Amino acid sequence: MAIADLQTALQNIDTAIVNMTANPKPSYSINGQAVQWGEFYSQLMKSRQDLANQLVLAQGPGEDVWEGLT
Repeated sequence: MAIADLQTALQNIDTAIVNMTANPKPSYSINGQAVQWGEFYSQLMKSRQDLANQLVLAQGPGEDVWEGLT
């Protein structure tokens, strides 16, 4: 995945998490289909971490510049 694609996917997940936490919903079951919002939230957080790790790897090694005074 390109860096721009990873950043877009990460932003989309962040938006979904913000919306989900701003308007929490209970888990429920209708006609045999269950909706588990807590599980969905956990999946979003795992996906976010995975994408963040991929983004770090795609951006390559970083360089820290330290400056000292004596």
